[in-house]
Amino acid sequence: MTSRILATILGMLAIPGAAIHPLEAAPLQLDQLPVVYYQFTGVGMAWKQQGLLDSFDGLRLELGETVPTPPGFPDGAYDKPLIAVADWEAYGRLSPAALACFQFAAPTEYVIDGRPHRAVTVNPEANVSTGALVNISTRAWVASGESVAIGGFTIVDRPRTVLIRGVGPTLGALGVANPVADPFITVFLRGMPLYESTDWGQWDKAEKIAAARLVSAFQLQDGSKDAALLIELSPGAYTVHMGIESGGPGVGLVEVYVLPDNSLLPSQ
Repeated sequence: MTSRILATILGMLAIPGAAIHPLEAAPLQLDQLPVVYYQFTGVGMAWKQQGLLDSFDGLRLELGETVPTPPGFPDGAYDKPLIAVADWEAYGRLSPAALACFQFAAPTEYVIDGRPHRAVTVNPEANVSTGALVNISTRAWVASGESVAIGGFTIVDRPRTVLIRGVGPTLGALGVANPVADPFITVFLRGMPLYESTDWGQWDKAEKIAAARLVSAFQLQDGSKDAALLIELSPGAYTVHMGIESGGPGVGLVEVYVLPDNSLLPSQ
């Protein structure tokens, strides 16, 4: 049903003179394309399925039906995810960046029911993290015991690589008065501690530096006692606790950055 709705919306967008309102469009995800898929079942007949080409899950097809093949149906169009060229162009008008998720598989056009179609595939080089929230940060007064700073975030749909930081000493270099001198961070899932960091450069220092550049985060001072984790987390609701490893209370910053897909993977 979803693919039929998407196909209808894209068909409407492809009509010359039709108004295009990207923010008011149907729930079209930018990592999916509505496609049609034909399989040969006999002379003049084919098994036709509607579906989605999903940049994460690949081809997902609905239950199909046996149909007469349109007159002049090209043999080369069988067994391929196909999208009408007009629908492809309409999809691009919704968000040009979305088309980076996909690519035409070959230059051949297949005319089906009078409409040019082309075979499509997922672009393995695509960065499909388009338009999503990629960072949360909270500045707070950090002390011991129950006065730790706490930030919450949720991972949905699939595992994601995240850069989580508890920044104290580097804040001082950025002009923040009275930063916490030696923080630690702990990541919890449903109240259970999963990961902890005290000194950010103790493990995976080069990867954390590269990840910070990738998400446009400021760099931590070399040799500082700021805390950071570069980890992959499964879907779930998490909290980050920022406390004091040593020294007195002070100002701290809890940060969570989501890395783009197909980019940097943690080594720990």
